[in-house]
Amino acid sequence: MPDCASKVFDLRREGKLEEALKKGRKCYKKNPNDIWAKRALGWTLYDLIKRELDKQNVDAAQEYIDEFGKMEIPEEGDELIHEKMGQLRQQTTSPALRRAKEASRAEQYRKAVRLFREARKETSVDDNFRTQNGWP
Repeated sequence: MPDCASKVFDLRREGKLEEALKKGRKCYKKNPNDIWAKRALGWTLYDLIKRELDKQNVDAAQEYIDEFGKMEIPEEGDELIHEKMGQLRQQTTSPALRRAKEASRAEQYRKAVRLFREARKETSVDDNFRTQNGWP
């Protein structure tokens, strides 16, 4: 793994997401075909999307999702990040799904199930997302 990508991963682990983003973008711009530069920036974007969704800032989350999509990280060998990003994409397109996840985190499980059922009517929710959240 190149030093540049390694530094981005280190910053991300330390919770310094803004610094990791800046360094990751620089690293990716310098080496757009380097898979490690893509992975480092991709996982940083993933954390930033989660943070923005937690703050209910869907527009900012969507911008990061769009940036991730433009990097064209191949799915083969990077299935996990694609699976995780798919789950976050679902949250940006379904307000009921976002509210269900928030209710679940707040241990309001009956409310979460009701909202999840609403979300299933709004959008298709994949089996992985349901399983990870323990939802029907």
